[in-house]
Amino acid sequence: MAQQKLADPTALFHYQSKIALAKSTPTLRDQVVLSSVLGNEHFELSVYESLIVPAEALGLTDAVALLQANLDQEVYTSDELRTRLQELVHA
Repeated sequence: MAQQKLADPTALFHYQSKIALAKSTPTLRDQVVLSSVLGNEHFELSVYESLIVPAEALGLTDAVALLQANLDQEVYTSDELRTRLQELVHA
């Protein structure tokens, strides 16, 4: 049986972002870029959260600590991007 090849989710984000950017007006391009990056950050948040749960169940405390540190950094980045997007929209 042939092994099924899985799609690269980040490639999908990149593809969707390129389409959105191409369809946007010049005045909205910065907003589209920030929105696309924020969407990618949300994907990364979900990945870390989905790795932490089984690591906790297995008692892998060192791995949980590292994953949680990465998750905290992604939350910070997501918050920063959201702030920049709000500033851009309200400018």
